[in-house]
Amino acid sequence: MKKIIMILALGFLFAEIPDNFDKFNMLNTLNDSSLTLQDSVMYSQKNTVKYPGKAMIFSGIVPGLGELYNGDWKRALLFAGLEVASWSTWYYYNQQGDDQTLLFEQYADDHWSFKEWVTDYNSWDDVDSEYRILFEKIDTYGEISDTSYEAIFEGSHSMSFYYDGGWHSTTDEYFKENYDDFNLDSVVVDKDNAYYENIGKYNHFFAGWDDAWNTLSIDNNNQIYIGTECTYFYIKDADGNDITEHFQYNSTTGELTTDYEYSSIEVSYSSISIFDNDGYLVAKSPNKWKYRDMRKQANDFKTIAGYAVSAVLLNHVASMIDAVFVTRNSNRKREQNFSARLQYNPKNKYGIGGLEVSFKW
Repeated sequence: MKKIIMILALGFLFAEIPDNFDKFNMLNTLNDSSLTLQDSVMYSQKNTVKYPGKAMIFSGIVPGLGELYNGDWKRALLFAGLEVASWSTWYYYNQQGDDQTLLFEQYADDHWSFKEWVTDYNSWDDVDSEYRILFEKIDTYGEISDTSYEAIFEGSHSMSFYYDGGWHSTTDEYFKENYDDFNLDSVVVDKDNAYYENIGKYNHFFAGWDDAWNTLSIDNNNQIYIGTECTYFYIKDADGNDITEHFQYNSTTGELTTDYEYSSIEVSYSSISIFDNDGYLVAKSPNKWKYRDMRKQANDFKTIAGYAVSAVLLNHVASMIDAVFVTRNSNRKREQNFSARLQYNPKNKYGIGGLEVSFKW
């Protein structure tokens, strides 16, 4: 854009020079008492010359205007049409991107919560869980640095929140020392771009999704429904004993069935799975993945809108360059060597024997 502005400025600086120079010559010519027919004809020709600087400026302002300045309306329509198409494309896809952004942000607000993230963060801290590896500490190169479960206040990514009269971060000392005692319903999260990126991208924030981890308390052999997309469940009785092996999961009905007699149990379940992203293991769940798809679509719309803006800039530059060449070609066609002079005839009373005309192109 800076280059285009510089070109326009230079064009404005030099576009009028030929005009003023010709005006100066015209005044000198008019003051010359020896003005001839040939002089008059040649000046008339020069007065029809088009100036490349003007054409360039016109096309820099509105693509096609420089071509129209030279009378080439077909090329003018081409560049003007490209300009309209490019801006229309930008408007449509930019608007689609804005609308899709509102949709994925609303979806995130409905299905991810700070409260669930803090409450369920350590749910996979079990050496026997195949999903524990997703939450172990990693180094800056994406490799597992040790087998310890990463604490909620650790990690290279964080989110800001307002609580107890001030702004804090999930990686600062205040959060580290006090999060266990938070009234989580009073926490207000700063939902900026980093927030919406973090919850969809990094395993550290997976526990906040509403299908990441759920707990039910069931009494008196009641029906147990945990959904059709469950991938992991754990059941313990009132004494805390693991009785998971006594239950069977039906993925078609989404129910847990058993012949085991119980009076009170606690059922924990999740829709977690592992996605291998070129060696980087990502914690996946249906709601998180739907969110990622929605956010990707919004980004795709914005990307196309960005391409449309680039097309606008290229169209301006192309029209400016084209206008210069069109002007030069047009001037070459106008360049004619035309002369006219009277022929002397001594036999004629006035000494005029005729008019000699020369026309070259």
